[in-house]
Amino acid sequence: MDLQGEGIAEARVEGLVDNLAVAVMQANNLAADSPEYETLAETLAYVLDVADLALLAESNTSDASEPPKAH
Repeated sequence: MDLQGEGIAEARVEGLVDNLAVAVMQANNLAADSPEYETLAETLAYVLDVADLALLAESNTSDASEPPKAH
């Protein structure tokens, strides 16, 4: 994948993580009104944490593959 393709893919993943964060907030609102949604809210929060960690790991991997920048 070229740099432009990587940038597009990263932007899409970041967009998906943002959408997932919104879903977590909505699920938390549902859970506040009805305990039956607590499991959904907890599951989505877990998935968001995993997605954030994966995005961070991917970012760290790409940073490590780039040559050091001269100051």
